[in-house]
Amino acid sequence: MGFLFVRYTHGTKEYGKDFTFSEITSFGNYRHYGLQAKAGNISGGVNSQIDELIGQLHDAFSMPFYELGSNEQRYISNFVIAISGIFTENAREKIVEKMPKGLIGSVYFLDKYRINELIERYWNNN
Repeated sequence: MGFLFVRYTHGTKEYGKDFTFSEITSFGNYRHYGLQAKAGNISGGVNSQIDELIGQLHDAFSMPFYELGSNEQRYISNFVIAISGIFTENAREKIVEKMPKGLIGSVYFLDKYRINELIERYWNNN
């Protein structure tokens, strides 16, 4: 998809970001992304993974990350929640309602259907 500095960061100091990557904007600046990957479905039921995701989302935006070979702190502008299953409508609604309102538009939801679309568009056509 043309992203730069793609890095797998899962571990004790990931701070909500299993992956980080960047792109150059039309203005010539870097936009940084964090991605949290989950297996299976996400539902909005009681004691669901929603609160864990909200905590990871908060950490992802507030905690810096470092690119390889650099000591300069970077902060993400966008956060991707990617799952191998599906989000129930209730789950998406709960996540959007519980996240800070200033982040709406900066958080993307990728489920198995959207991921397959992206694979078809970017991987299979190259």
